[in-house]
Amino acid sequence: MSIPEMAKKLWNEWDIRLFVLSSLFLQVLLIILAPIRKRKLSRKLSPFIWAFYLLADWVAAFSLGLLSDSQNDNNCGSIANKIRRSAGRLLTNNTNKELQAFWAPFLLLHLGGPDTITAFALEDNELWLRHLLGLIFEVAMAGYVFSRAFPMKRLLIPTLLMFFAGTVKYGERTRALYLASMDGFRDSMLEKPDPGPNYAKLMNELTSKKEASLPAKITINKELNTTLNITDDEEPKAKLTNIEVIRKAHQYVKKFKGLIANLIFSFNDRKDSQSFFKKLTAEDAFRVVEAELNFIYEVLYTKGAVVHTGKAYVLRALCSCAILASLILFVFAKKHNYDPIDTAITYSLLGGAAALDVVALTVLILSDFAIISFTTRFNQLEKKSPAVLNILEKIQSVKNPRWSESIAQYNLIDYCLVRHPKCINWTASKIGLKDLLDHFLYTSYKTVDTNLKKFIFSELMKKSERAKDSRSIKMMCSYRGSGALEERGYQTTLGWSVEAEFDESLLLWHIATDICYNLEEGNNQEKDTATNVGNSDSIKQEAANSTGTVNKESINPEEGNSNEQKTDTQPDYREMSRNLSDYMLYLLVVQPSMMSSMAGIGLIRYRDTCAEAKMFFPPEDVKEDRSKSEAPKKEARKMLNGVKTDIFPKDVKGDRSKSVLFDAVRLAKQLNELPEKRKWIIISEVWVELLSYAASHCRGHAHAARLSKGGELLMFVWFLMTHLGLGEQFCIEAGHATAKLIVNKELPQPDKELLQSDKELPQPDSSSKN
Repeated sequence: MSIPEMAKKLWNEWDIRLFVLSSLFLQVLLIILAPIRKRKLSRKLSPFIWAFYLLADWVAAFSLGLLSDSQNDNNCGSIANKIRRSAGRLLTNNTNKELQAFWAPFLLLHLGGPDTITAFALEDNELWLRHLLGLIFEVAMAGYVFSRAFPMKRLLIPTLLMFFAGTVKYGERTRALYLASMDGFRDSMLEKPDPGPNYAKLMNELTSKKEASLPAKITINKELNTTLNITDDEEPKAKLTNIEVIRKAHQYVKKFKGLIANLIFSFNDRKDSQSFFKKLTAEDAFRVVEAELNFIYEVLYTKGAVVHTGKAYVLRALCSCAILASLILFVFAKKHNYDPIDTAITYSLLGGAAALDVVALTVLILSDFAIISFTTRFNQLEKKSPAVLNILEKIQSVKNPRWSESIAQYNLIDYCLVRHPKCINWTASKIGLKDLLDHFLYTSYKTVDTNLKKFIFSELMKKSERAKDSRSIKMMCSYRGSGALEERGYQTTLGWSVEAEFDESLLLWHIATDICYNLEEGNNQEKDTATNVGNSDSIKQEAANSTGTVNKESINPEEGNSNEQKTDTQPDYREMSRNLSDYMLYLLVVQPSMMSSMAGIGLIRYRDTCAEAKMFFPPEDVKEDRSKSEAPKKEARKMLNGVKTDIFPKDVKGDRSKSVLFDAVRLAKQLNELPEKRKWIIISEVWVELLSYAASHCRGHAHAARLSKGGELLMFVWFLMTHLGLGEQFCIEAGHATAKLIVNKELPQPDKELLQSDKELPQPDSSSKN
């Protein structure tokens, strides 16, 4: 027998077996790896999950097609049948055909996918209609395979049971994709249409009274309260337990997940959220938002929105029973006529299905949605079964974090200092991988530590305290550095750097921060520049001399929350400034979709700035890893800082090139003239304003897209701003106006004067009253 004939025979014997086992193996990989993506900013893992996600559907569908084709062996005239018979295929006996027909429902189960991933990217949810059509055709194909083996009834009941489980699982996935699509997600958030008061009826009444020559007029009492002061009617709460965090997150996410769909909220929503979050520590506030974003992730990327309902629990229980019953029935079935290899594969499919179902059930029980379902009557449960709550609390305490807790770093000058061989750059450019290669090589990650969380939260709290009405809210959201400079008294000298376009300001402050950071000398001085200036009387005097007045609230950046616990370790503002600087540049360069609504020509400006930096630095090939030596980095910054910038670079170079390199050098020199102990406070405050501006102006869709890739600090800031009342989504200032039709006002019978009633003109809901 020739080699091609042997290969053909081997393929015809093992093609279905290999593809069915491959489908099972891919399901195992997905259910293990998929949950990792929400808590890891891994550039290496994501491509593998993507490949497994695409292959899983293709392999399962192709295997089902092979099984359907294999059932045509009774058609002796078919070409496929002749090939199989000439190759000596082992599926010619009816018993093996019956066994392999039993595999079809397992492929439906695989097409349903694991609970931990329904969509790899947000765009996959928009393909829900394609999956609905796939559900119809694949179920029909599996039914055809089953009908061809129907006369052989030994595996009839197990096949029917698995067919039921597979159809339910596939239906769950299709339903989850629809609910996570933008249309489905928005529809699930929309409330019942509100026609408002009966205007036509009131006007008809007014007209009829005037026609009857009766003095009549309408008085309107608007339910408006634009003053949004929040009184501290409660003492600051102690640290939230894990169960309290989940319950509070679920309470607020039910309303504020509408941010993703660009919905609007009332000022009553603002007051409710703000009154709760202002009493939290920074750590607890981030924990609540983390749990909120996890709920949104479960809805958008998993079956979370489908499997956590009463009906879904019943269906899931029936599916589990069906899989277990099929396994038991097959174990006790007569199998002496079946091929041993096919029997072993069937055991693998049944065992794999049972194991995957156990894992899915475990994930279901331990999920945040299940905790909410279980603790619906939290107070009663706390009194009657404190041991149960203690167990749930311990389980939550050992669970993995819900996001990566990291921020990416991308540094412009570090990128410009490294020269790759021209052949590598040329090849990467020609095949369209230059940017991808640069992003992969020059992106690093830093942990979001407690001090950074506290500082961001305290800055947002200060803004929240000043935002009293819709006008001041918009003003606070529009700040991108000017608020911090104006508060410190440096708007006149440094205001030019934040009055430019957003991307220009970002590049200016990134390069200036980088220069200032690397020109610092000695670790002791680094610590000194990071001390808290709010505790220094001399710094308060400096601020008074600069601004004329001292804002006690602004001098100490840590005084944003009265419930924040003081620590012995002071925040390193220098390090925080550098981390935020590199993070914001990463968003501009590597994640431009998150900056598209405000970046303008940011990428063009970035490329021009890089070109000027590369022209300025010596054209030496730097082959060593950039993390091995800090000396060349510091020397490069000293070279830049040594350039005289007495005249604005734009006045000399013109505006054809969008580079801001030496404008940033000019800014760095101005910053270095500030008192050392104030410089990094000001820089860090400017970066928080730039961060909050970017967060509030980034589209909700772009925010949600990053949830499946480890999450972004930017989205945390966005939700914190919303909860603290800093957002342009609060547009409903008043409820319905209370209109009254008054007739014969001079008469003393007030009961005849007021013609408006609850029946004629509906009163506003109590929720809309201030």
